[in-house]
Amino acid sequence: MKIKCILLSLFLYLFVGSACAQLTIQVGDKKTEITSGSLTKMPQVKATIKDHDGKDLNYIGVSLFEVLVQSGVASGEKLRGKELSAYLIAEATDGYRVIFTMAELDPSLGNKSVVLAYRMNDAALPATQPPFRLVFVGDGKQARSIRMLKSIKYVKAE
Repeated sequence: MKIKCILLSLFLYLFVGSACAQLTIQVGDKKTEITSGSLTKMPQVKATIKDHDGKDLNYIGVSLFEVLVQSGVASGEKLRGKELSAYLIAEATDGYRVIFTMAELDPSLGNKSVVLAYRMNDAALPATQPPFRLVFVGDGKQARSIRMLKSIKYVKAE
């Protein structure tokens, strides 16, 4: 099944193109669609992580924190009380999912650098990674640096 998803992603990337690829961010009932074109209009950031062989991978994208704030996720002074128990689920086209919190990303709390990347090594993301990749800078393992990112959902814990 995983191979089929990767092949489908490769097909869509090669024949449909990455310019029309979208990332959906859902906060409550509100859905925000993000494209690589819309990301190019935001302040750009860079991130470097190592691949499995220890080689540097240089990514270009935008601050995930800024994208989430623009999508309506609580931050700064509003990130307190029940908002601190909320979490985000990032999901890839192959079904892989990771969870993290706004408290990790918010500069007033965790200040974790996470880049929503759309380019790698001065080129479009390779066929195994589009349309987007989250790059968790500083994580020991890159298990949360999810590739083939299709959606992020904000969930308030009960």
